[in-house]
Amino acid sequence: MSFPRRGRILSFMGDVTVRRVDFGYFVRPPEETGTGMARVEPCLGYLVGHPDGMLLFDTGMGTHPDVDAHYRPRRQPLVRA
Repeated sequence: MSFPRRGRILSFMGDVTVRRVDFGYFVRPPEETGTGMARVEPCLGYLVGHPDGMLLFDTGMGTHPDVDAHYRPRRQPLVRA
């Protein structure tokens, strides 16, 4: 894959690595799934390695007592993920 940048083409395929990061999961309640059954959903992020540095994309799932009670998240610390 190539992208033009300031009059030149940069090729990223050989220079970039992408690693999926498992941050944990949450439980989607039955009333939200359409099946009447609870469903476990992953919370994933992606770590992109590039010659200029690392970039972490994540879900942005924070914490709030009401949300935590509703979705029952299980978080994985970044160091372990």
